Parts: sequence; structure tokens; C-alpha cells
Amino acid sequence: MIFCQKTSPTGSLKECIMNPKVSSPLILPESYPILLRDIKTRLRESQIKAALAVNQELIQFYWWFGSEIVKHQTQEKWGARVLEKLCKDLQADFAGIGGFSRTNLFRMRSFISPMQLSHSLWDKWTVPLISVCRSHGVITSS
Repeated sequence: MIFCQKTSPTGSLKECIMNPKVSSPLILPESYPILLRDIKTRLRESQIKAALAVNQELIQFYWWFGSEIVKHQTQEKWGARVLEKLCKDLQADFAGIGGFSRTNLFRMRSFISPMQLSHSLWDKWTVPLISVCRSHGVITSS
């Protein structure tokens, strides 16, 4: 395909595409670049929203996982060897997924242990974060 520009009978500049198999060029409507821009904008916004949603779910999972580790260590006196076994079992069952190293399990536990944070505090963090993203143009629609 050959890209070109062509002047329409009314004098406005229109984009066109020359296809060697077709004798006349494709003259695009004036609304075409606007629609293309809008599609690109919405797609980028959707990608950002999806990434934020995935990150939120993963953080909630890690939060839950860390609190479960703390609970079992406190109530059932789990030690480091039990966590190492848990790590190995998770790595074996979810071979293609990272994040279950011994270090990461201890990080999840450390995240919860000193703070003992609640889900209400989680909500207090995420709402302002989304607002900041919107105010900086990262998210522009609901």
C-alpha cells in the first residue's frame, strides 16, 4: 500500500491510501482521524484501568496471604521451616507464576506483622490513589 494525500473537490486536504489492486484511491472521511484518536485514547485508558484493577487484586491477595501467615505463625506456632515448605509447594504448583520465593513470603508477612492493618485502611489508600490518577490525566473516564 502507498500512503498519500489528496485534495478533495471542496479544497480540503484528505488522507487516502493507494492500493495497487484498486484503480481509485480510498478517500477517508474527515471524521476518520477523530474516531481513530478517540479509539486510541479509550484503549489506553482501558489498559491503565485494567492494570490498576489487576494490581489492586494482587495487593489484596498478598495482604490476605501475609495476614494468613501471621495468623498461622501466631496461633499454631509455624516456624521458618513450615514457610519454606509452603514456598516450595506453591512454586511447584504454580511453576509459571513468580512471587512465591522464600524472600517474598517473608516480605508478605513483614508487611502485615508490624502494622496489623485493616481493609478499611486499604480503602482509604486506594480511593485517593485513583483520584490522583484521574487528576493527572492517567484515568479520564469512569
